[in-house]
Amino acid sequence: DEVEDVARRVFLREFSVQAYRCLVEYAADPEQARAWARTEALAEATPWTTRSVLLELAIEDEEWDNARELADDGDLHVGSRERLVELLESHGRPREAAELLTRIVWESLRVADSAKYASVARQLKHIDRLYRESGDATAGPTVIDEIRSTYPNRPSLRAHLDRLD
Repeated sequence: DEVEDVARRVFLREFSVQAYRCLVEYAADPEQARAWARTEALAEATPWTTRSVLLELAIEDEEWDNARELADDGDLHVGSRERLVELLESHGRPREAAELLTRIVWESLRVADSAKYASVARQLKHIDRLYRESGDATAGPTVIDEIRSTYPNRPSLRAHLDRLD
């Protein structure tokens, strides 16, 4: 089909969710088009771009296990992982969202940077809320306590954490 061929070429050129949606919509066999798109994303893109594109495609298709597996890769762009946190939350998966956001916070704290600490504190409040929504009222405070004990020599971080109490 000519429209599907055009959609495939557009996807190869753009590697975007919009191009993917178009491809799947106009494909004679949507499942085959999905498989082809993932194969092409793996074959044509750089390793970093590939993971980001594959994560976006997994999110688009609501393949949560696949998306979480891709998001566990520490080299993946943080923005893609934060998008997955939002989508997990909006799809009624608060514990998974909290776990992923917790990993993002820990990674952001590897290097001391006081400019990040206000954002980290907001993320920790979000983590606490997500865990509470999942029925676990102790996990959020535990994460905060672990961060306090891991980084006792970061006074600016401690000040932001103290404001959470």
